[in-house]
Amino acid sequence: MKTRLLIIIPIVFFVNSAYSQDSETSSFMNEIKSYDISNLWTQEKIIIEDGDEIIDRPEPLGYIGENYYRFYIHFISAIQNKDNSFQYFIYGKTKLKTNICSFQGTVTIVDSRVYKVPDAPGFKQGFIIGEYEFYEDNKQNGSGKLYGKCICNFIIDKSNNLRYDALMAVADGFSNNEFSGFWQSYTSKDIKKCNWGDFRIPDSRNLDGGAGEFVVSDKYVHNGWDNYVTAYQCTNPDAEKARKIEEQAWWK
Repeated sequence: MKTRLLIIIPIVFFVNSAYSQDSETSSFMNEIKSYDISNLWTQEKIIIEDGDEIIDRPEPLGYIGENYYRFYIHFISAIQNKDNSFQYFIYGKTKLKTNICSFQGTVTIVDSRVYKVPDAPGFKQGFIIGEYEFYEDNKQNGSGKLYGKCICNFIIDKSNNLRYDALMAVADGFSNNEFSGFWQSYTSKDIKKCNWGDFRIPDSRNLDGGAGEFVVSDKYVHNGWDNYVTAYQCTNPDAEKARKIEEQAWWK
C-alpha cells in the first residue's frame, strides 16, 4: 500500500510528502481541469474497494488551537468556476463549541498528479494539492478567516468517472481530504492553527494517539471530544445516544 500522508509545519507546505518514496507520479494538471472534483467534498456516500461496499462518508474531524479543541466544518456546496476550471467556490458552515458560522470562499488547485502504479488495476489514482481561503460571515460571533493548503485523493474509474479515493479505506492510517492551515479572528487578529480531514487529521501530533484509526489522547478528551470518545472509543451504555449526537446535521 502506498503512503498517502500530508505533513505541514507552520506555513511551509511540503509537497514532496504527498508522494510515497516508492510511488512514482506524473503531472495531471492539464487533465484535471476537464473534471469536476466537487463531489470529493460534498458526496454523502463513498465506494470502498471497487464497488464491493458503499458506506456513509464521515464528517471531517478537526481541531483548532494548540490545545486541539474540537473544530467542526461541513461543505454544503462546491461549484467549479466556469471561468477558471482549477478553482471551486465553496459554501459551508463551521462550529466551535456551540458557535456556528456560515462561510464562503475558494479552493484553487495548484498541482495534480497521478500514480504510475495504482493500488488497484484498471484505475487512475492521484491527488490534487489546493490552496483554500474561506471567509466566515463577519456579522456572526467569533468569526474569522480560514486559509491554508489541502491534499485530496481521487480515482478515475473504468468509466472515466472521477470519484473519492477509498480503495484502501480498510487499511490502517487511511485518510483523505486533509486541510492544514490557520484561522484568524476578524476582531482580535489572533491566529490559531486549524486542521481537519476525513478519518484522520493532518499534523494532529499529540491529539491522535491511535495506530490504525483516530483515537483522542486522554489529555485532550475534555476539549470538545467527550461525546466522540463516548460514541466510538469506549464501551459505554451511552454510546448509542452519543453516536446519534455525532450523526446530527448541525449545519442545517
